[in-house]
Amino acid sequence: MTEPKQFLKIFILFLLASCNRKNAVKFLPQFISPDIVPAIGRMVPGSTVESPTKILAGKPYIISAGKPVIISNFTNNHIAIRPKRKAVHFSLSPSDENPLKAPIVHPAITYSIIAGVPEIVVAKNASYNDNDPENFSSFKSLQGLRQPLIRCMMQDDDGNIWFGTYSGGISKYDGKYFTNYTIAQGLSNDGVWSMIQDDEGNIWMGTLGG
Repeated sequence: MTEPKQFLKIFILFLLASCNRKNAVKFLPQFISPDIVPAIGRMVPGSTVESPTKILAGKPYIISAGKPVIISNFTNNHIAIRPKRKAVHFSLSPSDENPLKAPIVHPAITYSIIAGVPEIVVAKNASYNDNDPENFSSFKSLQGLRQPLIRCMMQDDDGNIWFGTYSGGISKYDGKYFTNYTIAQGLSNDGVWSMIQDDEGNIWMGTLGG
């Protein structure tokens, strides 16, 4: 009988404790604000503070860096080798040691072809004409130029400008007129590659046909 009574007492005490805990939790606030305590500083007298301890750093160790190694960035450089030269003596008589031959000289056959009447066209106004010398004045086929594809040009002693075209012959511009020369006027070919004036005033043309 003793053990059941003790067990009953323990059970009743457990029930009472749990009920009191529930009632106590029920009446507690949901959020508890923290306690604010003002910070109060306190002056410490200097006599109570210990003086700092000084520790000597000691003498530093000096380490020599040594001699640096220099590496060149130009690794593709090579010493130039002096070339071997062999003197060749030129003579008019070819041999095994002198394979060069003297040039063959042909006398030029000079004959004149009477030039036909050239085509004279009054030069029309340039596509952009301005009195400012730093600007360009453009002349094309519409202004009287035989062909706008120019291969060479020159200015003669009289101030005329000559244009050698790709396949349109020669055009001479004197400032007012374009005078055009083609195969019809005696050119060997309308493709003019070069022009030059000699000391006597003659104008020589190099064309695709001579």
